[in-house]
Amino acid sequence: MKNVIVMGIGGTHISTGIMNNDKELMLNSIKKLPIIKTSHQLNQIIFKNIREVQKKFDDEIHAISISVAGPLRMREKSFFFTAHNTLINVVDPVKKKFSLPVYLINDTDAGTIATFQKIYPRKTNLIYILMSTGIGVGAIVNGQLLHGNTGNAGELGGSIVFSKIFKSPKTWEECCAITRNETTGIMNFYKEWALYNKKPINTTYIEPDDLFNAHKNNASDIEGFMDEFNKINAQGVTNAIFAYDPEIIVFGGYLAQNHYDIIIKGVTEYINKQRFSPMPKLAKSLLSSRAPLYGAGYNFFNKL
Repeated sequence: MKNVIVMGIGGTHISTGIMNNDKELMLNSIKKLPIIKTSHQLNQIIFKNIREVQKKFDDEIHAISISVAGPLRMREKSFFFTAHNTLINVVDPVKKKFSLPVYLINDTDAGTIATFQKIYPRKTNLIYILMSTGIGVGAIVNGQLLHGNTGNAGELGGSIVFSKIFKSPKTWEECCAITRNETTGIMNFYKEWALYNKKPINTTYIEPDDLFNAHKNNASDIEGFMDEFNKINAQGVTNAIFAYDPEIIVFGGYLAQNHYDIIIKGVTEYINKQRFSPMPKLAKSLLSSRAPLYGAGYNFFNKL
């Protein structure tokens, strides 16, 4: 019986658990991350969370598998933590601290492989779109996860999108992700939209949830914003469909999980369905915040 500590490092939260040989999570905790300024700071948080789950589990641990939000730098055993613009080596410090093998996978790939193996094992062409601090797209093509040359296939958050309010093209992620950068992400896009439409910027809108809730409540000062947001999302989803030709698109991550109805309604309304035959099925992730943990676990067991 093999047991693996699994960890998901997102842009705003860190989740930790233990997966057993039956590929089920026996422990699962999630905590909010502070602003990360150094790799040492994040590694100390990682150590603390690993120790906490170790104390709650009596059986032997065979490895630690970590999914991370940000492009991998496998040769350096690191990842670029885009939420905080920090390059972090997690493999060597964790391996040294706990004397266990350490596995690393991108969080979008983790969510993709977990969605495929646990929820849709009969779908041989599937894409998983993560909408959270960043935007990532993972692809199962003909039953295989696409890794790419460096393990970063699917970074379509960097694909170009267009809007009438921009003077120059921007990336999908710059407009529709949460981010912790004041000059990018959905909150900054809202400010640009308000300025373009000569509307006062509502300073009570601090988090993306505020924008979605205002839209649900038909607030007049945000009328039209979500349409522009959804048009951009539809462009990003279109790019993903053209790239990978999926049977089904599964949406995960904080924004997609918490505001799925608005996001899917917008994608369905603004995507050009005539360009796809047939149009892929759209679905909400059934794994919620556990997707990175399951994916990290599968990443370990698939290598045995």
